[in-house]
Amino acid sequence: MIAQLTRSERLWALVILATMAAVGVAMAVAGRGDPFGVHGLVVVAATVAAIAFVLAGFSAPEPGDDRFDRYFDGPSKAGIVLAMGWAVAGFLVGDWIAWMLFDPSL
Repeated sequence: MIAQLTRSERLWALVILATMAAVGVAMAVAGRGDPFGVHGLVVVAATVAAIAFVLAGFSAPEPGDDRFDRYFDGPSKAGIVLAMGWAVAGFLVGDWIAWMLFDPSL
């Protein structure tokens, strides 16, 4: 997926990810000993993983001009799959809580 980005797009991706990592650090510092701080650490971990992913494909050759001939739907597909996974997890937890409210002995 990174190989389909130009070098300037890869640099912008790194800048955006570095900014997100700084936001995650700020969240972790602001929420020391709090769930907000834990979420800040999750943001930092996710952005560090994404930075490693971008850096792994950073030296790939520039894509050709034919990349505009077709629709690049990889990120859209990944977003849909992740959203559906999150929806299934949320529905399962919601259903479990509803059953617990109906019969606490479960």
